[in-house]
Amino acid sequence: MRWLALIMSCAVGLWSPVSAFALAPLPQVPLTKGALKPAQVVEIGLARDGVDVLVQGEAIGEALVAPGGKRWVNVLGDGTAVGVVLEAVDARAIERFGEYRQRGSTLVVRGVVNSACDEHGGDLDVHATSVRIIDQGYSSPHAVHPLKLAFAALSAGLAMLLWWRYRRMRRLTYL
Repeated sequence: MRWLALIMSCAVGLWSPVSAFALAPLPQVPLTKGALKPAQVVEIGLARDGVDVLVQGEAIGEALVAPGGKRWVNVLGDGTAVGVVLEAVDARAIERFGEYRQRGSTLVVRGVVNSACDEHGGDLDVHATSVRIIDQGYSSPHAVHPLKLAFAALSAGLAMLLWWRYRRMRRLTYL
């Protein structure tokens, strides 16, 4: 039991400096005047259906096919995404969609909020009347931090040592 306490205290001691070297957040595109964040659009959509809004956020995922030759694009901002239905031509103009290694294009969309859209399965969405791309996004490489790599190697070695010791103690107990 003492070994476990020693190992846990070493792990905590090693983890503390690793978290202190966290990478700085990536720069954000400033909000366009009059534009709302997707979370605000969701709040408005739940309260008032059919309101004309201006929403800004990052295009994420991919452009999904929607009925009528249109496309469905998710627009993310501050952890909340809202679906935007737009013309296929506008969707093709989006160069990057956000994912783990890249930031998606920043869109400013003017459209009508539908709290329960009959065309799209009753989901809350925005039917775009105009789309403007203000930033095409960029790649964001995620390098492995050397301290995290060292911590992982040390943890793996410690786990192997503990497993070996457990097997040895168990063998001695049953002989």
